[in-house]
Amino acid sequence: MPTMDIRVEFGRALKAARVAQGLSQEELAFRAGMSVPYLSNLERGRSGPSLVMMHDLAVALGVHLSALVAPMTMATTPAAAGRKRPREDWWQRPASARRGCIRDGGWRWWPDR
Repeated sequence: MPTMDIRVEFGRALKAARVAQGLSQEELAFRAGMSVPYLSNLERGRSGPSLVMMHDLAVALGVHLSALVAPMTMATTPAAAGRKRPREDWWQRPASARRGCIRDGGWRWWPDR
């Protein structure tokens, strides 16, 4: 049986903890210092929280961080975990395909090496 995306699993555990506490999304978002739409995206698995955000949510819920991650299953392969293949480094692209950046207040193209 394929495992769910880890973001979806975390979102379900987060929602279950929030409902068990009897909190609304608005109240939990206020306690954790985040916006309600972001919390909604976390619960639906559309966003992945940082470790700091996971800690803030656990503190706002009054539970240990392990209580939020314990229900999640461990994937055995990277593909099952929902990870994507990293892109090649930008400097390995041809010069015509490189992107510029904003640096020192203006738009600059990276020089060819």
